[in-house]
Amino acid sequence: MAGNLLSAATKGLRPYLALTVLCAAIFLPGLASIPPIDRDEARYMQASKQMLESGNYVDITFQDEPRNKKPVGIYWLQVLAVKASAVKDLSATWPYRLPSVLGAWLAVLATFHFGRAYFTPGIALAGAAMLATSLIVVVEAHIAKTDAALLAAVTLSMLILARFYTRDPERMPSVWAALLFWVALGTGILIKGPLILLVVGVSVIALCIADRRINWVKSLHPEFGVPVAAAVVLPWLLATSVSGGGSFLSDAFTQDLLPKLTGGQESRLPFGYAPTRTARNGLALVAARAVCIDVRLEESRRKICPLLPRLDHTKLDHFRIGADEASALHNAAISRAYVAECRLRSQERADRKRKASRSRRGF
Repeated sequence: MAGNLLSAATKGLRPYLALTVLCAAIFLPGLASIPPIDRDEARYMQASKQMLESGNYVDITFQDEPRNKKPVGIYWLQVLAVKASAVKDLSATWPYRLPSVLGAWLAVLATFHFGRAYFTPGIALAGAAMLATSLIVVVEAHIAKTDAALLAAVTLSMLILARFYTRDPERMPSVWAALLFWVALGTGILIKGPLILLVVGVSVIALCIADRRINWVKSLHPEFGVPVAAAVVLPWLLATSVSGGGSFLSDAFTQDLLPKLTGGQESRLPFGYAPTRTARNGLALVAARAVCIDVRLEESRRKICPLLPRLDHTKLDHFRIGADEASALHNAAISRAYVAECRLRSQERADRKRKASRSRRGF
């Protein structure tokens, strides 16, 4: 009975509608009433507000100072959200938070859509629900910052990458799927710089080393995909270099990216901790593959490994948000396997008791 209900609930558009209702119930309350709760959120909203007021959508400024930390992607999304909401008060907080809500929602739907290709629809639905209700995702969906929007881009790119990796060479996904991968990659760069390249790059390198093959990477069509990703980023980058004298790249690297990668910004971690931990995670991915092969779980390894890499750039929890969709699917799969194992053992115990009872009666 329960299996029939679950099967019916995971067919067609029903799971997407159910997840949309769940996201709306969790992400929307407090969106307008909660004041800015993060110092960077106020800066993002103010910089987007100044874009709207000045009509300059190339240069990012906070009050009178250039804000050369993150690319322009999140500011454009917030500007579009404010314009689409048609609010007259540009100081209202909720329109600037809409991109975060939409980013978290898209990540949840993508987790289900791609998750059911690797697991059962029930596991995919449970994993997507876990992602939607995780504390860090709920918090980031209420904050006008980059992380929830980046989560959508990372989730989409990583799950498409996993689909290409797990398919047979004769049945690769379409060129349109590869195009979507490169667009998501370029969008992620435009939102938060090269961090998405670290996530995808560590995955690709670790899998190629573990499998000793790179043919599957060619199916992503990098010959036209790289120019597509560049076309998403370069027009704004060239425009801001001309208007700002080329200071954005140097400022963003020296004042924002490099301190985070070395663990020195917003952290008490020692110098070099983050890249060391990133390398460790790549090696852990290879080790996970070896362990899965040893226990004859090759198919599970092919499903899980493309989704595993985690990057911890600082001690801040939201920097790990890009791995949450993998953790959700992984936890859902483990929970399902645990329940199945418990049922199997319970059935085995019942069979043993029946056999023992028959033996005593026969004796």
